[in-house]
Amino acid sequence: MIRHKRDQGLRLTDFEESSLNLDLYFNRCPMVSDITFLKLLSSPTTRIEGIKVWQQWRLQYNPSSLSKEIKSCVHNTVTFIDNLRKELESIVPKKLLYQNGNSIEFLTYKSLGKILGMRSDFITKVRQKATKRGYYKIALDVLLKWRNILKNKIDNTWSLNKIENAINLIDAYIQLHKPVILLSGKSSFQLYRTHPFIKEDYFSVINTIEKAYWLGFFFADGSIIDSHGVKQRIVLKLGRASQEQLIKWCGALGLNPNSIGELVERLIYQGELREYRQTSVTFISSAVTKDLERLGFTYSNDQGWPSIDLGDPLLDLAFLLGFYDGEGITGTTQIELGSKKMLEEIKDRFNIDHDVLPHTNRPGHYYLFLGSQLVNLMQAIYRNSMISKRKDFQVSVLECPISNLNSLMTKELLEAILNRISPTHLSEILKVDVSNIYDLIEKWKIEIPSAEYYERIYNIPKFLGSLD
Repeated sequence: MIRHKRDQGLRLTDFEESSLNLDLYFNRCPMVSDITFLKLLSSPTTRIEGIKVWQQWRLQYNPSSLSKEIKSCVHNTVTFIDNLRKELESIVPKKLLYQNGNSIEFLTYKSLGKILGMRSDFITKVRQKATKRGYYKIALDVLLKWRNILKNKIDNTWSLNKIENAINLIDAYIQLHKPVILLSGKSSFQLYRTHPFIKEDYFSVINTIEKAYWLGFFFADGSIIDSHGVKQRIVLKLGRASQEQLIKWCGALGLNPNSIGELVERLIYQGELREYRQTSVTFISSAVTKDLERLGFTYSNDQGWPSIDLGDPLLDLAFLLGFYDGEGITGTTQIELGSKKMLEEIKDRFNIDHDVLPHTNRPGHYYLFLGSQLVNLMQAIYRNSMISKRKDFQVSVLECPISNLNSLMTKELLEAILNRISPTHLSEILKVDVSNIYDLIEKWKIEIPSAEYYERIYNIPKFLGSLD
């Protein structure tokens, strides 16, 4: 905890409150001490939980709570290290001090490193890095380790009133530089340097329309490739014109949009070498990879529907919308891909009248028309889908709208839809008379919400993006 300067220096009262817990840093996890936090990070099974704690901590930034004098002591890493050395120099045992030719005793950076439980050259190297790069900051896990070591020194050797200033300096450094302090400098935490707010458990449970949509989109356009001999690098690569879609993907998963890159790919198309300008975002995460594999993502053209039941017909629609945005032909209701299996599953699941047919110009590829009503309905339940693919498709007489409505709709699907779309609005989406909707409502004895309910939810745009 940061305390302001008093008569005898920077005082840190109530030392037991200085552990890294909710009252100080993790305002939503009051039982998490700094030691527990480090233990969470050290285990693969609890790392994501520890990451969440750290992410919440980063959001609590209040440098105005520090005095100008305290800030001046820790305004950069070199100054912080030098002031920390001075504080400890006056209280460490004499045997730890070095005496130069003028009989002046001082604490070397080598000894400082040993006191703080680091390699003997650690402090020197950190100081060199910080001198060359003024923005360089010491990682949080190292700083917490130092605080705990100093606490143990108090318990065993040194008194509180002699060492509290050193602890106060560490706390001040953490608080002042919170937004830019890395979680850890270890290579296993490289992901969080670029993507500090990544949601690695995003696909652990598919319980919102947004998650189902992005799962479908990744099944269509995503890939997982090798990194150090293990398939764990998540890649989403789109045409340059679709960069806005990548920005949305970053927003959903908590990725840093500044990591989006551009590249040029040269591919053979119909016997001709062509250049394609593309944009992509990539990151390495074994946790996300495992979730995607568990959900049925494969590494071949034989990709099928998710291997688990999403548990809600609206989630099925959202997944299909994401898949359509990835593999659909703009301006049409047609999906085209190399997996006949996937198209057959879509056809059967949604009772589509059209057949899965081989593509005449692309050997090994197949296509399926979803139909205007199905695509209109998918787009209605998730408004934040790919802009370039959104279109209000007109239903022609040849599509037999009433017959298609009866084929498409099930009692479970209609009940779920009516919880967020009124019968009148639904009839406009499907291009049928509202009486056709009420016929199904009466047939299945579905209780529909009141007019006041629809009026209320239509004033809450976010309601269309999640399942509450």
